[in-house]
Amino acid sequence: MEEDHEEQGDLMYEAHAKVDALIDLLVKKGVITEDEYDGQVEKLLTELGDDDDEEECTCGNDPCTCDDGEECGEKCASEEKPAEHQGCCGCA
Repeated sequence: MEEDHEEQGDLMYEAHAKVDALIDLLVKKGVITEDEYDGQVEKLLTELGDDDDEEECTCGNDPCTCDDGEECGEKCASEEKPAEHQGCCGCA
């Protein structure tokens, strides 16, 4: 099991290194600029963040509270939340 995680980490590191090398080549050859690359990365991260926002708290309370008025926490975000927290928005 531990070997699987180590192998995954090695593969991720290798993939990251290859992407970095490719970006460096594209910039050096003048195909793209560093600013264009940075802008595209920022755009993608923003889009990914927008997708995550859909799962954010929607109860409108600050701090987020459950139906019983208790502040939400890890117990609310877990799959085994107590019955009194079934209406909780799920944020933690």
